[in-house]
Amino acid sequence: MKIVKSGKSGASEKSPNVSNVGAQCGTGAAGSVVDRRRFLHISGLAAGTALAGAAAKAYALRQAGALEAAADRQLAHAEPSVTGAALTARKKTIFGIGYETWFIPGVGGGGWGTAEARPVLGHYSSLDPKVIRQHAHWIHGAGFDFILIDWSNNLGGNWTNGVAEGIIGSTVRLLAEYTHLKRRPKFALLLGLDNGSCATPEFHTQIQRIEREILAKPEYARLWQHFDGKPLLAIFPEPSVGIPPAYLAPNFTVRFMGAFHEITLNPRGAWSWVDRAPIINGPAIPIFPFQDQSLRPWKVGSGWSRAHQANMGAYATCPKGTGGALVSPPFTVTDRILTFNYSGVDYWVYSRLRFPGGKIPGGQSLFVLRDAATGAVLRRAFPPGMSQFTMRQWNVADLIGRRVIFEAMAGAAAGLPYGGSLGFGGLAFTRNEQMVASVALGGNEAGGGAWLDWDAHLRCAGATLVEYMAAAFRYEPEVIMIQQWNEFAGPDQYGVESSNDIEPTVIHRLDGPYSDGWGYYYLDLVTQLIRQYRQGFRGPQVLLDTRYP
Repeated sequence: MKIVKSGKSGASEKSPNVSNVGAQCGTGAAGSVVDRRRFLHISGLAAGTALAGAAAKAYALRQAGALEAAADRQLAHAEPSVTGAALTARKKTIFGIGYETWFIPGVGGGGWGTAEARPVLGHYSSLDPKVIRQHAHWIHGAGFDFILIDWSNNLGGNWTNGVAEGIIGSTVRLLAEYTHLKRRPKFALLLGLDNGSCATPEFHTQIQRIEREILAKPEYARLWQHFDGKPLLAIFPEPSVGIPPAYLAPNFTVRFMGAFHEITLNPRGAWSWVDRAPIINGPAIPIFPFQDQSLRPWKVGSGWSRAHQANMGAYATCPKGTGGALVSPPFTVTDRILTFNYSGVDYWVYSRLRFPGGKIPGGQSLFVLRDAATGAVLRRAFPPGMSQFTMRQWNVADLIGRRVIFEAMAGAAAGLPYGGSLGFGGLAFTRNEQMVASVALGGNEAGGGAWLDWDAHLRCAGATLVEYMAAAFRYEPEVIMIQQWNEFAGPDQYGVESSNDIEPTVIHRLDGPYSDGWGYYYLDLVTQLIRQYRQGFRGPQVLLDTRYP
């Protein structure tokens, strides 16, 4: 096995990589197009006709080679660099990527039965040292600090049927190979709960085995990615678990890693495997939590009362039509991420629908952050338009040291037929620990092998990844997880345009969302994004090639 290496990413195929970002993307139905963001316009590089086979790759190589030098020349002038403390924070950020070692005999026919595309390395074995070395070269060359090896399916029935044993064995094989490599990423492990619990004998046995067979061996222990001074150990809670259980392991820094925190909120400061929007995850420090039924120490307007919900504890609620305000005492902004959970109906939107061009009846529901001295509005948000709680975050780095007041104002909209109560789940500073940037999010699986697209974010020639990464450039978290390297398995990978894998794949048909692979395009794109982040660019400056999915 020999992989041709060239350029900054170590890939044999280069893709255009610099300009103001641009693309349009489909939402699931064939031919449908939606504007992702105003800054995501069509790149102008879409091929005029569908290309196939060797001709497609030859064309891509010629086009990419012609544009590469000019694109790189633009980099230095595309965007002013960040300097000083901000750049220092960037250099400390740890980049990780999800990684699978389950391509072994006995696991779903080697793990390739539902693959959405064929890797350049073929239907390989995770035990193959040549594959391990090539992956390490690509991942390290792209700028990643560590891989997060997925053991989340090990427990339950897999603990006794040989699957877990195989995945553990292939992980140890990878670590053994890494000890011989000068250039390779570090690693961390992602475990799973045992039927919703981390208190079972099987879970403890797995922890003990990790300590005995990996952590106790210096040649492997030195490869482990540390966070907060100890080896990082992530645990994926099952979706039905709700608030993750309290769990401490003295030899590790433990972080639960859930999903969809915009609706599951931030239980126990859990990190995320995937979110539908860029969200900062980490432990939260409450600001003036509600002390009793009277909602002290907040100033309480008409209609507000205290309620309780299992996954978030005490919260404040106000029925429609009362028009009261809930006002915090003054506080000082001490951290850059201000988080609150809220629910309700955007009365202003529904008012305009019912009374187009007319006066908004009863006022508008609104969440506001004000200067404590002047009353000036510094941030504002409207209810999400749904009854369930969702999470909202403001980057308040520019306000650190400033005295502020938070207000939740319930619009008196009793005359509207769409109403419901307004809910406010409290205020907190969230430690800027982790965020996830997804290449794609395929949506929810439906019956008959189909999938629902209401929450889908397709690849869109990289527009989805760039949208996430644009937020990472602003927030500068301690850890950025990009999902992912090589899952290549259903039900999560529904097809090429909805897959979030970036390992290089073969292309026979290069035709935008109808392509059957993506070549080295996403490895190249991630390489550029990480490089620009490290160099202090204010935001991503990449050219998206809409010939790719």
